[in-house]
Amino acid sequence: MSVEEKQIYKEEIDSAKQRDLESWNQNGVCTLVKISRVPEDVRIFSCRWVLNWKVNELGERVIKARLAVKGNEEERKNIKTFSPTIKRDTVRIALQIAANNGLYPTKLDVKQAFLRSDNIGRDVYVTPPKECGVEKTLVWKLNKSVYGLSDACVEWWKTIKRVIESCGYSSSLHDPALFFRKNGNQNGQHRTISVILLHVDDFLVLSDDNHVRQLLNKAGARMQTKKQVVFEVGVLEGYYEQMEELIEPDDRKEVISRDMEFMVRNAIGKIGWTVGISRPDLSVGKITIEPMEDFRIIGFADAAVDKKGTAQLGSVVVVESMDDAVANVLTWRSKKDVKSVVSSMAGEARALWDVVDNLAYMIQMLREIGHISGLKAVVAMTDCMNLYKCLQNEKRIDRKD
Repeated sequence: MSVEEKQIYKEEIDSAKQRDLESWNQNGVCTLVKISRVPEDVRIFSCRWVLNWKVNELGERVIKARLAVKGNEEERKNIKTFSPTIKRDTVRIALQIAANNGLYPTKLDVKQAFLRSDNIGRDVYVTPPKECGVEKTLVWKLNKSVYGLSDACVEWWKTIKRVIESCGYSSSLHDPALFFRKNGNQNGQHRTISVILLHVDDFLVLSDDNHVRQLLNKAGARMQTKKQVVFEVGVLEGYYEQMEELIEPDDRKEVISRDMEFMVRNAIGKIGWTVGISRPDLSVGKITIEPMEDFRIIGFADAAVDKKGTAQLGSVVVVESMDDAVANVLTWRSKKDVKSVVSSMAGEARALWDVVDNLAYMIQMLREIGHISGLKAVVAMTDCMNLYKCLQNEKRIDRKD
């Protein structure tokens, strides 16, 4: 938010800050202690307000204020910072499974997620902001890991994992951010009846409405999980409508302001997410995913090698119905190979290896979730005849340097 906006919308900003502080109080995030009780070798962190614009449920543009601790002031040597998020390939596989089994996608969102995590396992002291009106002899001792701390995502992940598993879900061995719940049928076989895809505090639940209500009843009371409109599979036009128009400067050599730099980074991030999650030829709109009873997965590999031995690897993986001419794109990627190759066939082999690895991951995911019965074949394809003949040859081929 620019300096001019902060001056114009001062009252709205103050109101947003008070709402965030009330959330801190309601969730028991911190406790007031005298600064004299803080050990001398423990650092007291400062905090700052993060202000931005957000579109609410009514489509209105409102100001959101979030109090964050300055995490750059802390040492991160012995602090775990990794927390899993859902993989893009897993999202597309899960959506195909949902289409095949009549599972309906629903988006859930957790408000102030990090403030609802379990108690933090270390001592962290913070100087309260001036909006609290706290005496200078008092500081906050955090009971929970809050926004800005390096382990905030980890603490939230541990909390939400326990909550989801308490609802009868199991975490995937291949993608920890995917949770599934199985139920036995009349034949004694277990069938997946609900799948949860987790990306920090956003849920995509693939299930029928009954299981969504059960999840909301068990987890919603604690997490204040809110059910939103049924999530349309694909990229919504409204996502692009929220992007602000970027005005190209007259002088391209001119150094842009910090506000403009923030807007450019924000736009690049949204465009990159859109192209990665949706189909590249349908970056704005909906993805049509056709249900299939019997299907096969086909991976196409290709590579381009320049004179210096640098290879550009590309692949597309589709799922194709065995009954009719219907195919859905699951994954696609293009990347520069980190290793140099000695020939074009070597580059094609590297691309094919990536496809085979991706296909193996999909098979394991389908088997774990319990929807492997419909898979009739897995095919890896290449347009390099020399590579194909080499793979068909059972004789050992030594590399000639």
